[in-house]
Amino acid sequence: MTDPRIEAAAKALYEANIGLTWPKDADDETMEDYYEDARIAIAAADAVVAGTSPQTITIPEVRNDRPIPGKGGVDG
Repeated sequence: MTDPRIEAAAKALYEANIGLTWPKDADDETMEDYYEDARIAIAAADAVVAGTSPQTITIPEVRNDRPIPGKGGVDG
Protein backbone atom coordinates (compact mmCIF):
# COMPACT_ATOMS: atom_id res chain seq x y z
CA MET A 1 0.00 0.00 0.00
CA THR A 2 1.17 3.49 -0.82
CA ASP A 3 1.92 5.96 1.98
CA PRO A 4 -1.30 7.99 2.48
CA ARG A 5 0.65 11.25 2.16
CA ILE A 6 2.03 10.17 -1.22
CA GLU A 7 -1.41 9.01 -2.36
CA ALA A 8 -2.98 12.35 -1.35
CA ALA A 9 -0.18 14.38 -2.95
CA ALA A 10 -0.30 12.39 -6.21
CA LYS A 11 -4.09 12.79 -6.36
CA ALA A 12 -3.83 16.55 -5.76
CA LEU A 13 -1.08 16.97 -8.36
CA TYR A 14 -2.95 14.95 -10.98
CA GLU A 15 -6.31 16.60 -10.46
CA ALA A 16 -4.79 20.11 -10.36
CA ASN A 17 -2.65 19.59 -13.47
CA ILE A 18 -4.86 17.33 -15.58
CA GLY A 19 -8.32 18.21 -14.30
CA LEU A 20 -9.56 14.61 -14.30
CA THR A 21 -10.50 12.25 -11.47
CA TRP A 22 -7.76 10.24 -9.77
CA PRO A 23 -7.31 7.27 -10.15
CA LYS A 24 -10.28 6.53 -12.43
CA ASP A 25 -8.94 8.51 -15.39
CA ALA A 26 -5.21 7.83 -14.88
CA ASP A 27 -3.44 4.89 -16.50
CA ASP A 28 -0.80 2.91 -14.59
CA GLU A 29 2.18 4.70 -16.16
CA THR A 30 0.70 8.12 -15.42
CA MET A 31 -0.07 7.11 -11.86
CA GLU A 32 3.54 5.98 -11.32
CA ASP A 33 4.79 9.32 -12.68
CA TYR A 34 2.59 11.21 -10.24
CA TYR A 35 3.55 8.93 -7.34
CA GLU A 36 7.20 9.67 -8.09
CA ASP A 37 6.55 13.44 -8.21
CA ALA A 38 4.69 13.17 -4.91
CA ARG A 39 7.55 11.18 -3.32
CA ILE A 40 10.05 13.85 -4.39
CA ALA A 41 7.90 16.70 -3.07
CA ILE A 42 7.24 15.01 0.26
CA ALA A 43 10.92 14.08 0.70
CA ALA A 44 11.87 17.72 0.11
CA ALA A 45 9.27 18.93 2.61
CA ASP A 46 10.41 16.35 5.18
CA ALA A 47 14.02 17.48 4.72
CA VAL A 48 13.06 21.07 5.49
CA VAL A 49 11.17 20.01 8.60
CA ALA A 50 14.08 17.83 9.72
CA GLY A 51 16.51 20.69 9.20
CA THR A 52 18.62 18.83 6.65
CA SER A 53 17.70 21.01 3.69
CA PRO A 54 20.27 23.47 2.42
CA GLN A 55 17.48 26.06 2.41
CA THR A 56 17.16 25.83 6.19
CA ILE A 57 18.52 28.90 7.92
CA THR A 58 19.59 29.47 11.49
CA ILE A 59 18.58 32.72 13.08
CA PRO A 60 21.29 33.90 15.45
CA GLU A 61 20.37 34.77 19.00
CA VAL A 62 19.67 38.48 19.34
CA ARG A 63 21.07 40.27 22.35
CA ASN A 64 18.58 42.41 24.22
CA ASP A 65 20.88 43.95 26.79
CA ARG A 66 21.90 46.97 24.68
CA PRO A 67 20.03 50.21 24.04
CA ILE A 68 18.14 50.58 20.78
CA PRO A 69 20.01 52.99 18.46
CA GLY A 70 18.17 56.25 17.95
CA LYS A 71 16.16 55.94 21.16
CA GLY A 72 18.84 57.32 23.45
CA GLY A 73 18.90 54.13 25.43
CA VAL A 74 15.32 54.52 26.58
CA ASP A 75 12.91 51.74 25.77
CA GLY A 76 9.31 52.56 25.08
